[in-house]
Amino acid sequence: MDIKKYVRVIVTLILTLITMTLIFLFSNQTADESTVLSTNVTEAIFWWGDIDIYMVAEHFVRKAAHLTEYFVLGSFLMLHLTSIGEIDLRFDKKKIFVFTMVIGIAYAISDEIHQIFVPMRGPVITDVLIDAVGVLLGALFVRALIEKHRRKRSDNGSKKG
Repeated sequence: MDIKKYVRVIVTLILTLITMTLIFLFSNQTADESTVLSTNVTEAIFWWGDIDIYMVAEHFVRKAAHLTEYFVLGSFLMLHLTSIGEIDLRFDKKKIFVFTMVIGIAYAISDEIHQIFVPMRGPVITDVLIDAVGVLLGALFVRALIEKHRRKRSDNGSKKG
């Protein structure tokens, strides 16, 4: 039994749950609180812009936040499920990818449903689509890193022999 594999499963699970909690907390902000946060970020990035640029930029900052949150979630989900796959060999690459997408998109949908109950907030279908793209990009990013790491280890092993 390789204890490192089990530790990896636990650590990646904790990182995934922390990410989900942060997403929940951001979604739990009222519309006014959310606006203050996105306004501060937009002002920090576009301090030099005029009001027209600023108004458009704020919309993109909000959508980029969705993409980024779910990129991180997709990355951690992929890492977590891959670490499970190292223990349970029946859990292959395809299943890992499908489960990553299903869990990530289900969480995005539940996040939008949650916003029904937050003052002055509501569900937006385009946010679920942006979130799904974030999960996809995060999963693909991690998959590419894993493959690169495995190739590198394989190449190093063949050079030693």
